[in-house]
Amino acid sequence: MPVISIPWTLLEAKHISDYLIQDQLSVVNNFREKGDPKHIDAVINDICAYIQNRVPQKFHPNPTAPNHIPTACKTAACHLVIEALQSRLPDLKLSDDQIRNAQQARKTLDDLAAMWEKQSNPKVTDPRIEAVHYRRRDARQSTLKGF
Repeated sequence: MPVISIPWTLLEAKHISDYLIQDQLSVVNNFREKGDPKHIDAVINDICAYIQNRVPQKFHPNPTAPNHIPTACKTAACHLVIEALQSRLPDLKLSDDQIRNAQQARKTLDDLAAMWEKQSNPKVTDPRIEAVHYRRRDARQSTLKGF
């Protein structure tokens, strides 16, 4: 069976800024300068832990950092981090698009988790028995007489 691996990346606070609008970016930057930037890192680590728990253990890199996520989840993680930051930063108001993006991010993570779960537990195919013959062919009831 081939080994399946998925690429992983680190999610950092600087990656979140790509998904913020100008007003939100200034709120987050002010919070980073005046507040405790560990709050943002804590939210990022929480979202990353949520995503890591959805990925089957056999696909995890060794070692795994707290902010380590599959590369396919980066956009979804950023949307979820922005949504979660709203509780820490009351001035951060989400737009309707950002709310929809966070909902879509959850659906995307559900789809990815289902796909990875399917890949980590491959279904055992139906056993095939072939009759010894000069040509290769599927076994049929008529060719298995006497078994």
